[in-house]
Amino acid sequence: MHTKGLSTIFSIIIVSCFMLFQTTSLTAQLGVFLQIEEVHSEDVIKFVAGDLIEFKTSRDGDWRIERIKTILVDEQVIMFDYDFISLKDFTAMRLVNRPVRGMATMLTAFGVAWTAFGLVAGIFTDFEFKGREVAIGGFAIGTGFILNRWFRYDFYNLKKGARLRIIDTRFKV
Repeated sequence: MHTKGLSTIFSIIIVSCFMLFQTTSLTAQLGVFLQIEEVHSEDVIKFVAGDLIEFKTSRDGDWRIERIKTILVDEQVIMFDYDFISLKDFTAMRLVNRPVRGMATMLTAFGVAWTAFGLVAGIFTDFEFKGREVAIGGFAIGTGFILNRWFRYDFYNLKKGARLRIIDTRFKV
């Protein structure tokens, strides 16, 4: 009787683990994606409902940042909180280039810290704050500013060189 109870508990654990594995593997494969593809590149960028995207449309030329609410596959439409846009109306998208943004932030912080420590050392000690310290700090701040202004985004022109598609990977019965 004691062995039967253990085998029942063991069977329940095995079945539960199997059902959990099946559920998680199926839900990992299910979904609808908005995907950016570049010409001559295998890399793709995928967005799902809930992601923030920055884009331009043919309706207006301004950059907009919106959160995807729903992706409608059959209609080829992206729904946002207060608007919906057909896939063919998108003209450009841009993404933050995180490595460049991080490097720009670190360079700017280094330049400010170098200059501030040099000034503090020059005021409170006999350290001579000269042009070399200003040049190093100024160069780091300037380089960080230029990186942040000119290289902070990856641009995708959807009329040439990139394509926007809706991918449906849901299992149909």
